[in-house]
Amino acid sequence: MKTKDVLLRARVTKDEAERLKIAAKRCGVTQSEYLRMLLKGRQPKPAPPETFWKHINVLGNIYCGLRNIAYSGGEDSEYAHELQDTLEKEILRLQAAVTLPGKEVKNRGDD
Repeated sequence: MKTKDVLLRARVTKDEAERLKIAAKRCGVTQSEYLRMLLKGRQPKPAPPETFWKHINVLGNIYCGLRNIAYSGGEDSEYAHELQDTLEKEILRLQAAVTLPGKEVKNRGDD
C-alpha cells in the first residue's frame, strides 16, 4: 500500500466544504477517501441501507444450504451445485452494483 504522506490544502467555499462533508458521509468514507476516489476517476456511490446487508446475509445462508446439499452426494447434489454457482455469481454482481464506485466521472465543464 502506498504511503499517504503528502498533505494537500485547498480553499473552498463553506457550501463546497459542506457538500464534500455530506457526500463523503453518504458514501460511508472519509473526505480524503472520497477525494481520492474522484482523483482516480471513480464516482463514489452512497452506502447501501442496512436492509441491503440483511438481505445479502439471507442469500448467503441460502448459498451455504445449497453447498451442503451439493456436497452431500445425494441425487440432487449436481443440481444444487449448479444453483450454488449461479447464486454466488448473482450475489457478487448485486453487491458490486450497489457498493463499488462507478468508473466514470463527468466533469461539469464537459457537458
